[in-house]
Amino acid sequence: MAAATAATATATVAPAQPRTTTLSGVVSNLNGIPLPRVEVIIANTELRAFSNDSGVYEFTAVPVGRVRMIARRIGFEPEEARVSLDAGRHKQVDFEMKGVPELLDSVMVRE
Repeated sequence: MAAATAATATATVAPAQPRTTTLSGVVSNLNGIPLPRVEVIIANTELRAFSNDSGVYEFTAVPVGRVRMIARRIGFEPEEARVSLDAGRHKQVDFEMKGVPELLDSVMVRE
């Protein structure tokens, strides 16, 4: 009786490449003073972050590719940046914002 030998093939599957990356930065005014509470958004997504008291914002799991970022806060001109994001590689994008005077309508308070 002939002995049958079965060959076993194993395939090595490379781990999937991450399709996201991390993104952070610092938002300051033109004098380099950090700006808190600046909203930073990734256009055409629902991703948004706010800068902390040190002006730092951070995103995790941002889709890779070319993105448009917008930083905005009342009293400052919006700033925009277009950046390319690579999978698994952190990107830092800093914003310098120019202050603009905001004239608000007067409000009358009655008792």
